[in-house]
Amino acid sequence: MPAGSWQLAGLPGRLLQLRRWRAFLYDRPVPDQPGARVRLTIILLTVTTVLAAMGGACSASGALPLADRAAPAVEQPPERSVVGTLDQVDAAATAIIVKTSAGQQTFALQNGATIRQGSKTIKASELGAHKGERVKVRYRDVGGVHRAEWIVVATPARPRKGSTL
Repeated sequence: MPAGSWQLAGLPGRLLQLRRWRAFLYDRPVPDQPGARVRLTIILLTVTTVLAAMGGACSASGALPLADRAAPAVEQPPERSVVGTLDQVDAAATAIIVKTSAGQQTFALQNGATIRQGSKTIKASELGAHKGERVKVRYRDVGGVHRAEWIVVATPARPRKGSTL
């Protein structure tokens, strides 16, 4: 083979490939050559796989599907906590007052607030039975109101064996 003939050898092959693409695009029958249909099937499967891996074609506007969009970040106030003694619970069990070393603090119970005593979950209506017990309240300040999200009531200490009361 003379030098540079490898460049010319590829040209007829490329022209043949171009004819196949034109036949495919313009709805003409594919020339009946061995392997032509197999190659076309492989090409179509490859293109389909690549599109599926990319998540499908995006719309013309370039917008991402709703699932792929990042939700706008809603900044929440930082979570704080306080430890004290449960002093009062209002009748509707929507607010509590906790006595701390700094004074009394009032907390509004947020809907869905978690109230626990050990491994048990307590209802907000049962908090009145725990007056005078130690509690830890995790809350967020929203508009100047302490909103309690999580409350832990201390479990009463069990008497030790052999001790007398």
